[in-house]
Amino acid sequence: MSVNLEKSDYASIGLLVLMLGVSLHGYLQVEGDVATHFDSSNQPDRTMEKLPGLAVLPLVSIAVLSLFKILPAVDPLKDNIENFKPVFEWLSVAIIAFITYIQALIVLWNTGSAFDISRAVVPAVAGIFYVIGLVFEKAERNWFIGLRTPWTLSKDEVWDRTHSKLAPWFKFAGFFSLGGLVFPGMLLEFVVGPAVVLSVAGTVYSYRVYSKLEDEED
Repeated sequence: MSVNLEKSDYASIGLLVLMLGVSLHGYLQVEGDVATHFDSSNQPDRTMEKLPGLAVLPLVSIAVLSLFKILPAVDPLKDNIENFKPVFEWLSVAIIAFITYIQALIVLWNTGSAFDISRAVVPAVAGIFYVIGLVFEKAERNWFIGLRTPWTLSKDEVWDRTHSKLAPWFKFAGFFSLGGLVFPGMLLEFVVGPAVVLSVAGTVYSYRVYSKLEDEED
């Protein structure tokens, strides 16, 4: 039985191979436990044994790739996913690229490179924000990807209007979050703040659109 691979599949596989190579390098170079989490002062506050510490993110990436292959088949709105399938598949590539970058930072830090790991994460987060904006421009109503509220999932129009409204703001958030590079003391505000604000604002907006449509139908 032949397996048809898309360009996004090759990209994901390539990233996984790269991540495994980085992880192997780390395994050969690191002695003792691996620092896997850092506090606001860039000091490690969580460590793991070397093998599981370096294997976690590659396994997460494999799980992500597997989920993105399974979800379209089990979503009750699978036909909608088919309508933006290329965007859906490239989102998985973006997520795996993000994880690969984080793995590289962890290996670099644990092999002796001196840098501010919190600030180094900022460009990757900015990229994810921008990708979310691109996805929101194309995503149709489904149960797995997008801003899923009771109101966006109830009506196509609510979904479409909410995601069209949020898409440019998530793109803007990508650029805004880069402020964390300039003002490292406000890293959380620049990186986490946009996600919280846009999630809350999108939820409220979806409710308002839904309520307005319901009133018009009465």
